Amino acid sequence: MRTLIGMLAAFALLSLTGSPAAAATLTTFPLSAGTDGIVQCEILNLGDNPINVTLLPVRVTPPDGPVFDPVACPSVATNSRCVVQINVGEPIDLYCKFMFNGSKATVRALIETLTTSGTATAALPAN
Repeated sequence: MRTLIGMLAAFALLSLTGSPAAAATLTTFPLSAGTDGIVQCEILNLGDNPINVTLLPVRVTPPDGPVFDPVACPSVATNSRCVVQINVGEPIDLYCKFMFNGSKATVRALIETLTTSGTATAALPAN
């Protein structure tokens, strides 16, 4: 019984601390963009170590699916970001998917719409 309790305690501790190399995924809710502007997917690394990120903007309005192939951002340094911009030529609903090695607690990610001059018009965080 003591061995079982020790194994459970070790498992619980591992679950709480996690592994720095563990894979994580965050997604945003869809955001609508008009015909004249930019949709941007952005992730910021606030951790102590570089992370490898893959960004995938996904279209919700027909035809559904990825807007283009996943974009890799290798070795995103501490306090650095990876950004993908999509120039919009028609009304579109998109969400962003962020896949990276590391902890969700050490990144901030979002989708936002911008005017062609770069003014933010809306933003949603990833979770």
